[in-house]
Amino acid sequence: MKCDDRCQLCGFEGESVNHMLFTCHLPRKCWAISNIPSPRYDFSDQSIYENIAYLLKVIKDVRFDVEVNRSWLWILWYLWKNRNTFIFEGKLFEAEEITKKAKEEADVWFLAQQVQSGMDKMEAGVIEQGAHGNVQTIAKGCVLCEFDMDRSKGCGLMGAAWIVKDEKGRVLEHSRRAFSDVKSID
Repeated sequence: MKCDDRCQLCGFEGESVNHMLFTCHLPRKCWAISNIPSPRYDFSDQSIYENIAYLLKVIKDVRFDVEVNRSWLWILWYLWKNRNTFIFEGKLFEAEEITKKAKEEADVWFLAQQVQSGMDKMEAGVIEQGAHGNVQTIAKGCVLCEFDMDRSKGCGLMGAAWIVKDEKGRVLEHSRRAFSDVKSID
């Protein structure tokens, strides 16, 4: 099967996954505006492995903002989706749109992980203290319903969870959910 191996965005001969995710003009702009630190001599033109290794190293560096650094996987994903949307549907998103969507999705995912972690602790019986530090007791035949939420004011993300336990502390039911574009908690 004969395929056009030129980049459909810039005309570069020999398009590769590395080019599409790191070195074409659109991904270069995405990386620049994402505030994720770039390598000293820019991303490698030759090695996607070198570029991914660099990003893995950066996320462990405590000098950099964790909320910015954790969005790199979503930037890669939205660059990939953007390319396919352009080729198959003729729609192209700007770098600002790609990085904004990637950051929003990363924030939602990490918030959901925090809610999940809290639910796991409740299910395991790790969280057993009441408001005054004493262990809660549940009257025979009654249930205890606990709920919690967390909201990021800056980007309008919210996670919420609830759990119902019987008098022996066994989990009867629970649920959790992440919400985006939450203007207020009222």
